[in-house]
Amino acid sequence: MKRKDYKCPECGNVDEFWGEDTCVFPEYIPCTKCSNRAKKTFAPTPSIVHQGKAGNYKNGYVSSPVAIKKS
Repeated sequence: MKRKDYKCPECGNVDEFWGEDTCVFPEYIPCTKCSNRAKKTFAPTPSIVHQGKAGNYKNGYVSSPVAIKKS
């Protein structure tokens, strides 16, 4: 299942719309609060990469002296 958020420009209400993985989400859905057209919103993907220890057993698992890119 996939999820998209839709925000109504009139009242500011945000609705969740769930669909199957093969579902094509519509650009607009009716707002559940005021029945106006709520537009699909896009949110940034949350980061799942974090800086960790870059060492190994020879240096005691301390961070590497080189910079590790964070995303």
